Amino acid sequence: MRETLGAIKVLVNNAANDDRRAPEEIDSEYWDWSMDVNLKHQFVLAQQAAPQMKSLGGGSIINFSSIAWRFGADTMTAYVTAKSAVIGLTRALARNYGAFNVRVNAIEPAP
Repeated sequence: MRETLGAIKVLVNNAANDDRRAPEEIDSEYWDWSMDVNLKHQFVLAQQAAPQMKSLGGGSIINFSSIAWRFGADTMTAYVTAKSAVIGLTRALARNYGAFNVRVNAIEPAP
């Protein structure tokens, strides 16, 4: 028998990998991998959770970015790009879901 945990009220998007490579070492395959690991999942999971949060009358989506994008670390080109995009994604989702009492915020941890 499978148990149901219920609808999602809070989503914390915290998966990431800050693998470091110089720009000349980045190929298309690595770039796509980095965007998937550091950005894409945040959109896909928010997209999947939002309808449940709306049906509950609200919820909270917390996206993890990184302070690294603010200073543009030299061997973290793909990671920095993805984490800066998390800020834009967060703002866009907040605009879309705010009317449904779904808060969308980003956290920028620092080392």
